[in-house]
Amino acid sequence: MGAVVLAAAFYAMGGTYGRGVVRGNMNPLVIAAGALTSAAILSGILMLAAPVFGGEAMTPFNEIHGTALLSLLLLGIVNTGLAHLMYYWVLRELGAARTSMASYFAPLVGLSLGVLFLNERIDVRMILGALMILGGIAIVNLRFRRGPVIVERIALPEPVSPVN
Repeated sequence: MGAVVLAAAFYAMGGTYGRGVVRGNMNPLVIAAGALTSAAILSGILMLAAPVFGGEAMTPFNEIHGTALLSLLLLGIVNTGLAHLMYYWVLRELGAARTSMASYFAPLVGLSLGVLFLNERIDVRMILGALMILGGIAIVNLRFRRGPVIVERIALPEPVSPVN
């Protein structure tokens, strides 16, 4: 339970911190590349250290099939890299709070995929839940236009000049 709460806290802090970084006119490509490079280095270190802590030894590099290596590179560079690039661009354009709204679409996508590919049935509760999710996202992202504020000038008395 603590890990779930900690993950949610880091997710919130990451978006807010990232917004501060991209607000400083840093290119989203630089931020995405830095985040993914540091994650790759840390993952590599942990992978090499796994046997020390009782984990399985790494598969020797020369035994990895070419298709698997190509898939790994494409997933890392194209899918994850492009997703991070888009994330930091949206973060700069919309802000942390509105960018985090994207994760609220996950249940809607899951529901839709279940209906399309698994022949799952939708009931009224699911439709109401989906409408509530969409409504909440819409409310947060709506920009209310305010009409011009009309300020009436109050007639002030003329200043009295001192008598000489």
